[in-house]
Formats: sequence, structure tokens, C-alpha cells
Amino acid sequence: MKRYWTDEEIGILKAHYPRARYITDVCKILNRGKPSVMRQAFKLGLKREVPSPRQLCRAERDESLRHFASFLTDIPTTADEIAARSSMEKSEVDALLMRLSKARKCHIADWVCSGGREFAVWVAGAGRNAVNSYAKERQHCDETMAKGRPVAPFRDPLVSAFFGPAA
Repeated sequence: MKRYWTDEEIGILKAHYPRARYITDVCKILNRGKPSVMRQAFKLGLKREVPSPRQLCRAERDESLRHFASFLTDIPTTADEIAARSSMEKSEVDALLMRLSKARKCHIADWVCSGGREFAVWVAGAGRNAVNSYAKERQHCDETMAKGRPVAPFRDPLVSAFFGPAA
């Protein structure tokens, strides 16, 4: 059932909406749903003076990216080294590196092998990402197949570890 806004409710909305940290706080005071409160605020032309939590989160994320970018230099370095220097978790460093890479602020300069695994070596600045050995092998197989030549069967290294090489 539709409830009409009273003058008292509109007064409360005008007083609290611009400065409330969360819109849900205003909803509780008015005992109304969030869509109703936001729609009425829009009709009244009310603007929020306090940044929303989403805007604050975005600003903090942008600031953390700028701070994190300072750990990247022209000297190639791995995510593990960056994590050690910045005292951040490796998973967090990986996520930030991927975000910076998408923004063309860094790229993979090379891949290094250590302990049977390949690790990306990151460098600041825009550039093309280096291709790791797995991708090179897969690309070679795809090119050979496209030319119509027979190719040795290719199997993912993890699958090979469990089930043996391709037949």
C-alpha cells in the first residue's frame, strides 16, 4: 500500500539526508525503504554532502594503487620481492599488479624459473607482456595445427603431472 509523505517526514528527510553517513540510517528514522527515501530525496533535489561509502572505498583504492605503484621501478622485480618490500600479502600484491597492468602502468618484462615454477618479473611503465614458456608451447602447437602439419599431442603440464605425458 502506498504511503504518502507527510510534511514532518519531509522535514526529517531534509535535515538528515545530506549529512547522514548511510542512507539506511535515514530509512530507519523514517521507517521507510531505501528506494522510497532515495526517490523522495531526488524529487526534492537533495544532494548528499557526505561521500558515500562506495566513493570513499574508490578513493582509498586509488590512493593505495598510487602508493603501491611507488614500489615498482624500472628495475625488474617479482611479486614476492614487492611483497617483502611493501609488507603486503602476496595475493594482495598480485591483485594490485593485475589492476596496474590493466591500467597500463606496469607490464611483465620476463619470466624466471625457480623451483620448477615460473614467476613473472614486473617493470613499471606501459609495454607488452612477455610470454611464459607454457603459452609459447601452446602457441607453437596452435600455429603448427593451423598449417595442417601433424603436431605432437599437447597436454597441460598439471595434467601431465597427474596422468603422464600425452599419448
